[in-house]
Amino acid sequence: MSDVMGHRVAARTWLWWCPVPADRSPDPTPDPDPTGAELGAVSPARRAQGAAARYALLEGLGRLGLIPDGPDRAARTGLTGPGAVRRVTWDGRPVGAGVQFSLAHTARWALAAVRQADGAPTGFGVDAEDDWDGAARNLHRFATPAELDVLAAALPERPEPAGPVPVHLWCAKEALSKATGRGFVVAPRRYRLQPGTDPAHPLLLAVDAPRQAEAPRCVQVRAGTRRVLPPTAWAVAEYPLRSTEHEGNEASQP
Repeated sequence: MSDVMGHRVAARTWLWWCPVPADRSPDPTPDPDPTGAELGAVSPARRAQGAAARYALLEGLGRLGLIPDGPDRAARTGLTGPGAVRRVTWDGRPVGAGVQFSLAHTARWALAAVRQADGAPTGFGVDAEDDWDGAARNLHRFATPAELDVLAAALPERPEPAGPVPVHLWCAKEALSKATGRGFVVAPRRYRLQPGTDPAHPLLLAVDAPRQAEAPRCVQVRAGTRRVLPPTAWAVAEYPLRSTEHEGNEASQP
């Protein structure tokens, strides 16, 4: 897997894409200390997708100058520390600045979003999807048409000529579910997008948690379409964290 592609989507955020191998080749970046139960519960296809996402992350860290290149870098690279910001290590020693990252994949493409953590910690999430028709059919299950309009007004660039379509909204909600640290323990419809009143923060997210509704918070979302086969929608989301939430919002290990 050498044809990893990267592009910048914000001042300090990069996306790194990697094709998922069709031959389900052995995992080049194995999960740290997997158990037999975990291995038995994950299909070869899912393992290949996860491996490609971790490979994309390592490529991104390498091309950002945080780790050296080399065939053994998967074993020598680590990410330490709980919470939203992780420190990159090489042979157990911290190197470079802290980073935030999030991983996603479809059946054919894996994606790693990586950014330098040189500001206040925020929740950070990414998603990628290629089921355009399915998202359109099921919009009523996870969102409303009004939320699609809100997202369109908040995006700095249009992901499509006519603006975002339901699959971009699904990506945004899944990215936000990762950024909050809760995932879909909260149902997708309970992540409600609202227009912001501040031009600098045009998008608000209200989370109707299972036990209580939370006041809306300003969030940032970027979305687009990667013109690969099949075309793949993506979204990156940032969610401001309170001090008590920093430790609980954790990303995945490579």
